[in-house]
Amino acid sequence: MGYGRQIFILDFRQSANNRLVGERTIITPGEDGQRESRGLPRNDRDDLIFVSFDAEAPTGQYSSYGNGLAHILNKPAPNEDGPVPIGIESSDGERVFEYSHETLADRIIVVVGFPPGWSANFFDPWPSDVKRVDGRLAVKFDFIRPNSLQLRWTLEELGVSRTLESEVARIKRRQTGADSEKALLLFIHGLGGSSAETWASFPELLQQDGEFAGKCRVHFFSYPTMLWRSIFSRKAPSIQELAAGLRTQITLVQDSK
Repeated sequence: MGYGRQIFILDFRQSANNRLVGERTIITPGEDGQRESRGLPRNDRDDLIFVSFDAEAPTGQYSSYGNGLAHILNKPAPNEDGPVPIGIESSDGERVFEYSHETLADRIIVVVGFPPGWSANFFDPWPSDVKRVDGRLAVKFDFIRPNSLQLRWTLEELGVSRTLESEVARIKRRQTGADSEKALLLFIHGLGGSSAETWASFPELLQQDGEFAGKCRVHFFSYPTMLWRSIFSRKAPSIQELAAGLRTQITLVQDSK
């Protein structure tokens, strides 16, 4: 038997020497009997919205916690444990971090804020939501009757090719950005052509385009072909042979992801 909801706010403000440093606040709802007041925010199922992750700023009904990472309904006033200083070490020295906490709560919402200039990837489990807060990345996890709270992620530095906006979009798509998740672009030339002559620098230009950069894998399918054939030329492959070759290449490319 659990004891209701808990909200964990992990506000990591610094990253140095494979260590994350910040504050942890644990919040539980106030008295249930005070929640029948009219005018309190509810969702389409008439459930009270106790945690507002989407809000960008506190309102009269919500108070801000964790430097704006989450906003908690303040009527009735919630019970607060913290903030208390916390620090976690990388589990393997390669920016892989784990956080665990024993709990008996029926439902847990965890909001994690990462230091400025940093994102995270390879979450286990994957966040249920993500947003940016004052130039920082924040993610939310939602657990129903967990045996214990277990989180894992890999810290990754933001840069020219990894912006905060693109990271929010990527996490919303539930993508790690690994090659196995990239779309396959397979270029096939026509009769009398070749991969080099037909496509020239077009594949490189395509990968530099913002719509495609880092989102696709480029491969070529080449086959012997000619517009005319003399009696001394090699026999051209049949359509069936070309189809079999194309199928084999696609299979090999997929298996090498």
